Amino acid sequence: MKKKTLIKFLFNKGFIKKEDNLYYAEKAFKAKMLVNACFGKKDPKILKKYIIILENFLSGDIDFQLKDGKIFIKDISNKELVPDKQEQG
Repeated sequence: MKKKTLIKFLFNKGFIKKEDNLYYAEKAFKAKMLVNACFGKKDPKILKKYIIILENFLSGDIDFQLKDGKIFIKDISNKELVPDKQEQG
């Protein structure tokens, strides 16, 4: 996905906001980081999982961190970071 396509998508969905000369893009940087992590993944199951993680992140249900090539998912309700089990193998 091209950078401009992702930015346009996030802007249209309200994840990037502009007020005067300021842009607010709190989730855009992490979304881009996750999209970048998808590149090179050839297994459709893994790609689907990344899309689900992205959707849940953008909807505010989860947060995530990438550490050493692994995704750690934080459930917003309990604030617990757990490694993504499929990424550990």
